Amino acid sequence: MFFKKKKKSLEKKKDTSIVMGLIVGGAIGSVISLLFAPDSGKNTRKKVAKKGRDVYEKSKTQAELFLEKYNKQIKEKISHKKDNTNDKI
Repeated sequence: MFFKKKKKSLEKKKDTSIVMGLIVGGAIGSVISLLFAPDSGKNTRKKVAKKGRDVYEKSKTQAELFLEKYNKQIKEKISHKKDNTNDKI
């Protein structure tokens, strides 16, 4: 039982790390593109805005996949906690 909980915990950390990596990587990429941009300011802003939208969409997709994967488990744990609380009252 202990090992199953530990394995699930590691899976959650891995999924969270992927999402955070996408967000941080996108932010770093945007800053670097600003620093080394050969284009005019207007074109650079357009590129950065597009990159920001792309990172947002990727992050949103990863978050949705994460929630889809763990939503049932989260609901079960909440339900279990509610049942335990009601039993104690």
